[in-house]
Amino acid sequence: GHFRSANAYNDNAGVEQWLWEQRLNLDVEVKLTATERVHAFFRPLDKGNSFTRWDIEGNAEDELEIQLDGNLDALFVEGEVGPILAGLSDRDNRIDLPFAVGFMPLVYQNGIWVEDAFTGVAVTIPSRNSRLLDIANMDTTFLFGFDKITSNALVNAGGDLNADTSRLWAVTSFIEANRGYWEVGYGFVDGTDVLDDLTYH
Repeated sequence: GHFRSANAYNDNAGVEQWLWEQRLNLDVEVKLTATERVHAFFRPLDKGNSFTRWDIEGNAEDELEIQLDGNLDALFVEGEVGPILAGLSDRDNRIDLPFAVGFMPLVYQNGIWVEDAFTGVAVTIPSRNSRLLDIANMDTTFLFGFDKITSNALVNAGGDLNADTSRLWAVTSFIEANRGYWEVGYGFVDGTDVLDDLTYH
């Protein structure tokens, strides 16, 4: 993981504030085999939008505010279908199909399209090429999310997010072709139960 520390002094319209904030990102990895592993992500020193901080001067002077968070930010298994099948059958194969299952973080198109962790499954068809279509390399990922789908479009009558009452279906591809680089993707958020009318592409 990594540790971030920021020290800032601000003077805004006569209001001075000097503070020092901390954030710790931990990635715990358990290697099951050469290709299969379990990942768990923690951020124990910040909670919500509040970080563990020391207010050195300002509205609160010489005050330490500790924000502890023991919740998991992600917990998922990743692996390769080919080696698993080879181990079960005792026969080599040419299957190249990486996958991830669980509560996993995904970032696509610099966070514009997907920048969140959700519970689901992702499978990738990697490293394909085509001389006919002038494709040097192409990766395609299929996603299915069935829990913790957070979207500002899916809110209940009280204005709260309904992260547990929707589904996500998506496919995205990264293509090096025609002397350029292409990213294409399609996502479908399926609101269930009382959110049927909030389904969108």
